[in-house]
Amino acid sequence: MEDVTMNHDPALEDLIQRTGRGDMKAFGELYELCSRSVFAYALSVLRKPDPAGDVVQDTFLRIWRSAPSYAPQGRPMAWVLRIARNLCLDELRRSAAFSAAEDDAEPADASASFDADAVQRAYLQTLLDDVLTGEEREIVRLRIYGGLSHAEIAQVLGLSSAVVRWKYAYALKKLRKRYADDEWTSSKGSERKDLFL
Repeated sequence: MEDVTMNHDPALEDLIQRTGRGDMKAFGELYELCSRSVFAYALSVLRKPDPAGDVVQDTFLRIWRSAPSYAPQGRPMAWVLRIARNLCLDELRRSAAFSAAEDDAEPADASASFDADAVQRAYLQTLLDDVLTGEEREIVRLRIYGGLSHAEIAQVLGLSSAVVRWKYAYALKKLRKRYADDEWTSSKGSERKDLFL
């Protein structure tokens, strides 16, 4: 099954409503439709697959519990990703409390193999962290990783669609400029990929 990334999906709303009535088959279909988008979003926020996987599980547990009170608003994926977003924020708060313990962790194995894709992902994450404000980062993550429309992002963040469109365009402009000016990428010459077209 495909990921759900469209603005309005009556079939998805129907699955949520059927889940609210205790339909396990509908819940399974809902999971199949949405879990990849939820995982991609959680991974973009948490940067680690294990906590992201936990957020996916917790998201669907919350959906199961909250579906009976779900009020259709025309944007079911925004509702799903709002739950995931809140759980990601909870996880970030929890992990911040334990960050002191991470300082005592052993250093990474220097003999680990080089992974160019991992380096590029880390570079992109650094760009997001260094160049964008928290709200801009959230908008970009919801748009790229969550596949939400500007209207759905507006609903999740409690902003107007116009503000979301402007902030998204401005965030991409900032990312493109930093990427073009960055010594690391400009030294790649013809191998350089334009990541922010």
